Amino acid sequence: MINTRIPVSETLGTAFELWKKNFVPIALTVVIVFIPVQILIEITAQAFEASRDPNTIVTADEWQGLRIESQLYNLIRQLIGVIATLGIYNYTFSLYREGSDDRDAPEIVRFGVKKWPENFINTLVAGLIILAFTLLLIIPGIYKAVQYSFVSPLVADGEEEPLEKSKALVKEKWFDVFGMVLLIFIIAFSIELIIAIPFVALPENIIITFLFGIASAVATSYTTVAVAVYYLRLKELKQRMKDSELLNETGLERTV
Repeated sequence: MINTRIPVSETLGTAFELWKKNFVPIALTVVIVFIPVQILIEITAQAFEASRDPNTIVTADEWQGLRIESQLYNLIRQLIGVIATLGIYNYTFSLYREGSDDRDAPEIVRFGVKKWPENFINTLVAGLIILAFTLLLIIPGIYKAVQYSFVSPLVADGEEEPLEKSKALVKEKWFDVFGMVLLIFIIAFSIELIIAIPFVALPENIIITFLFGIASAVATSYTTVAVAVYYLRLKELKQRMKDSELLNETGLERTV
């Protein structure tokens, strides 16, 4: 009888050990990618700041503009930051499977750059599908979002048809994946909150914002490793289940 449960604590513990032992290349990968991201965000922020009158009361339209501005910053982080994510995914896969990986941070970043176009196309398609289902109702949108949770890991793993394979991985394990994704999100949010505490008392300026961003990005890179380890364990589980089904079918045929 195959155990179809993936131990959460063991998965997170394995991810932490991999992250801790290989902290330097992972951290440098994040920093290399984060620097242009933060520079672009700062340039965009300065442009928005220059267009606003600091002496006027913020109106409803201006609040809407601030919300759009925040969404633009997140879009920049996601579009460029995913380069580091893809590289760290692939680096973690090698560490998990082979036990070691001699690549340095620039090589990991180059892998992320190479995979960026493929990931962009697949995540764009997934995003449009999720949006379409979300417009119907919120719950179908959440369902689809969980189904496509592993599109980027599959791209980083060199798999073809990542959208279909992500759905196949999640099939029959939707609630488990949803729970794990939610837990990793909570962990990332908690890490960012803890990192933010020392910066609260410091004066607000570009340098402090830059340092906070780097510290937060490096610390939350652990969650990227956690997603990669969970993906690998789910993939292994699915293969064991498939092999078991084939074995049972073969045994049944011989009996007949």
